Amino acid sequence: MRKMNPLLLSASILLLAACNTRPSAQEATKPTPISQAPNDTTVARQWLVKVIEQYTNNEDLNAAHDSLRKALTDDYYAYKLDALNLGYDSGDTLTEAGFQQKWKHKYNTANVGEGGFIISAQDNGLVKVKSCTLLKQPAADTIWYKVVIEDLDLGGTYTRDFKLIKRDAHWFIDDVVEYD
Repeated sequence: MRKMNPLLLSASILLLAACNTRPSAQEATKPTPISQAPNDTTVARQWLVKVIEQYTNNEDLNAAHDSLRKALTDDYYAYKLDALNLGYDSGDTLTEAGFQQKWKHKYNTANVGEGGFIISAQDNGLVKVKSCTLLKQPAADTIWYKVVIEDLDLGGTYTRDFKLIKRDAHWFIDDVVEYD
């Protein structure tokens, strides 16, 4: 076997590397140009649809609740729990007046709804988000969507406005305005 000149070997390796059409590791980690990257409203919309459908269609109620809990702000979770408990409580722990007083500065308590966290039906069939439309984006870290949720099996339709807020690069549901 013939020995190759080390200089010629190095030049050959560099030439082959230069001809390689695959992006280098450095090029592969370059950020996607803004024009090609999905914007925050698109990412938030996709996330919200996924949260709604996974929660309502999960047959494991404990897993569904745990998953949804992680998608809610602490304030909204406590607010909605208080609202749900009003319907089941005898008034010993939190009265309607106490609820109003506690939450009126953060939420419009007239829109809290009487059902569950996402839809008001106690039981549901296959649920799909029919539409999820951007309503407004009052700040870079706050987006409102109008969402129409449809129960394909049982025929219910639910219209909601969802307020999402961004914290530490993650979206969270901070309010749900219920119209039914």
